Amino acid sequence: MTPKQSWLRNKLLIPVGILPPGIKYNDLRFAQDIRTAIRNVGFEYFYTVDQDPQKINTSPVGGKIYALHAPWPMFGPFERMTDPWKGFAYKLFFGNSRLPIEFNSMAQKSFKFAQSIGAKVVTIHTTFFDHSHLSENLGFLAQLEEKFQITTAIEHEGNYLYEGTYYDLLKFKKFDSSLDWIIDPAKMIGRLDKIYPRKKFQICFDTAALINSKISVVQSINSVFDRVAHVHLASNPENINDDLAWEIDRDDIVEVVRILYRKKYAGFITAEVAPYIGKQEERTAKIYAIASLLR
Repeated sequence: MTPKQSWLRNKLLIPVGILPPGIKYNDLRFAQDIRTAIRNVGFEYFYTVDQDPQKINTSPVGGKIYALHAPWPMFGPFERMTDPWKGFAYKLFFGNSRLPIEFNSMAQKSFKFAQSIGAKVVTIHTTFFDHSHLSENLGFLAQLEEKFQITTAIEHEGNYLYEGTYYDLLKFKKFDSSLDWIIDPAKMIGRLDKIYPRKKFQICFDTAALINSKISVVQSINSVFDRVAHVHLASNPENINDDLAWEIDRDDIVEVVRILYRKKYAGFITAEVAPYIGKQEERTAKIYAIASLLR
């Protein structure tokens, strides 16, 4: 194994998490089987529903979780529904276990859960914030970082922000009549520094979102490298209305990894594709998920 391969394996995480209604605690063994085959260091945990951290710690993935993705304030397909169907679908899908949408509660639970399972970084999207109280939200994040000694990595969105029907664009703060600050990492950093100048927050660099937005991943990583605390690697079609990070299959993503290696990047890197590979497996997984939902 080359030094570069060893470096990557010691930083590489794969996704894991309990997603309703299909994945249970016992199913986490499949993620560990994949990790054993790849021989990567561990996992990024996707936190969606309320659960017992001690059961996670005693599961096959326990002790190997180094990053946590905060819970989604929305769930794509259901956001396209109209009331009352949306409420019915959420209730059927999540039961009473869905985590809170209100920002402070969501963030507090995320950091507490991250500490309980040993994660070192919490990823929170720009669209998770209450955009009418951005400064207050950032101040609260700064307090959580200090209290739990866990890093925040604020993640930018893809161009699907503008096209997807499950985003209410009126909820998001515009600057210079634009939402580009939510999509471009360099602009996001500049805006965060102005909104909350007392702290220079770090970011999660996501290649799929940038590819979707037709922003060069190579130029972008070079411009924001000093503020990157976490990395998500995946491909994505350009200019579509959804996040379809199925595979890692582009030369420019490989070049991003080379840059991270040359610059001695110290954080973790998540291969943010589901624990199945390719579009056919994605479709199959959705069929099984629907079958599980319908019992």
